[in-house]
Amino acid sequence: MNKQKIWLIMSKDRRFVAKGTPRNRTIVRADDVKNKMRLLTYKSKGMAEAGFTKSGFYSQGLLGNRIDDNEDNEAFLRRNLEAVEFEMTLTEVK
Repeated sequence: MNKQKIWLIMSKDRRFVAKGTPRNRTIVRADDVKNKMRLLTYKSKGMAEAGFTKSGFYSQGLLGNRIDDNEDNEAFLRRNLEAVEFEMTLTEVK
């Protein structure tokens, strides 16, 4: 059994998580068990934060609306998303 720390991008209310690939990133409901896209995992908090402040996501409209027309995309994402630390356990199945 191998354990390692990983970081995920999640909404601050933990209802949504970032999935997909680096070039096809989307926000999906965390409780959607039918969604088989891979979780976007990061090795550090800084890398995860850069993952949501530098680029947007498909379906980021699920997070809500901008405060006003002057709120840019980075501010909107920082207000709604955060990097969350997890422990991933890998176990070989024989």
